[in-house]
Amino acid sequence: MTEPSRLAQAPGPLPNIPPLPEVISYYDDFSDSYEQIAKPSHSDQWRLSVDGRMVVLDFSDYSSLIRPLMKVWCADLLSTFAPVTTEYYFRRLTTVSLDQILELVTCEIVDLRSAWNVCLASALPDAVYSPMKNLLSFLCANSIGKWNSHCLDLVSQLPLPKVDKYASVRVGDVFLTVEEEAAIVEYIIDVCVRIRENASLVTDDELEQVCALVCSYQYGLRAKQIAKLEMRNIRIWKDGIDQYPAVHATFTMIKQRSAKKVFPMVRRVKRDWGALFVKLFERAQQSGLAGSDHVFKRTPRQISVQLANLTSSILGRQRTVTEMRHTAAQRLVDAGASGALRSEHRTNLFQFDSGARSEDQPGAWNFQNLSDRDEDCSWSFHHSGRAGGVEGRPADRRCAARYSNRRYRWLFIRAAKLPIQSDHVLLRVQPFHASCY
Repeated sequence: MTEPSRLAQAPGPLPNIPPLPEVISYYDDFSDSYEQIAKPSHSDQWRLSVDGRMVVLDFSDYSSLIRPLMKVWCADLLSTFAPVTTEYYFRRLTTVSLDQILELVTCEIVDLRSAWNVCLASALPDAVYSPMKNLLSFLCANSIGKWNSHCLDLVSQLPLPKVDKYASVRVGDVFLTVEEEAAIVEYIIDVCVRIRENASLVTDDELEQVCALVCSYQYGLRAKQIAKLEMRNIRIWKDGIDQYPAVHATFTMIKQRSAKKVFPMVRRVKRDWGALFVKLFERAQQSGLAGSDHVFKRTPRQISVQLANLTSSILGRQRTVTEMRHTAAQRLVDAGASGALRSEHRTNLFQFDSGARSEDQPGAWNFQNLSDRDEDCSWSFHHSGRAGGVEGRPADRRCAARYSNRRYRWLFIRAAKLPIQSDHVLLRVQPFHASCY
């Protein structure tokens, strides 16, 4: 009989497991309310409110040997992390066998690194190791079994599988092409025209979809930030500067390491696109929404699916909210924004991801206007000395910027990262009829 099998048959492999409270309270940031789980020790199915949807944590998926431990651990997760993180950790550990979990949590402290290396070599999914480390930290913090608080440093040093989080960013697969961006902007403009000419031709679903698309494409917002937009956070007024009203929307920072870092974010809607949000707000009021009611009436998951389907109908292939978020950050890099500005715009606490986009980008370009014709426009670039690109070469990296005049937004082509022979490169571009900002 193998050692894991003996462990599986041993009664009570982990003593000193603390009892569950009579009521578990947790905060659901999507609904901005506190939820409760009554008498958790009497049920193996816990119902959680996670981002506007109800999910069930079924502890019968675990053996009765470790079920009490998993319940106490999940209760601790709910008091520390968001419900969506608790659900994620719970689902990941259900893919790990009982013998592997018991071998890890009941091993001698001096053998922890060896047992961990065995797990790393067992071809488990990469997503299970963070929950496993969290479980070990929980054992140490609560002095369960052989573990104690002195082991926390040892657990924190356990290595995770090496994963390049920004591989797709460096390759460029996550960025929308210039043609795709143009198609999205043209679609938004088309809906705006229909709204102004005859708003009844645009259904409520189509209006919500295009407004969510504007939030994702223009601001690079996450699906949860879009879904959390409330009626009271949309401001519409006539300032007399333009024939169209001004529209400001206030979104909420999410996924911050500290609650002290969460601030409201005011975003100005492009005036030409403001009619979309004006009509969306009017229809929401007519349906009885007000105050803290969510404008889009959809969960974050539904927003993600909705935008994926919409981009599929526009572009012929699905583009996700994450890809539009990366593209929005790339536009800032192209425009020469600093790392701090990029992180603030994308509501990131850290700047590592935006740095991954810009670390290999070409240096600053100086633009000189050679022509101001409507049909086509030629521009002269003076390059600062790093790699550049020429028209007609294979495009594998964005390295150009955008320029705006009174009538058009000029969008330069993506250029390959190739050495240039001259300090000046002449590119010929076509007019682009809308701003991305």
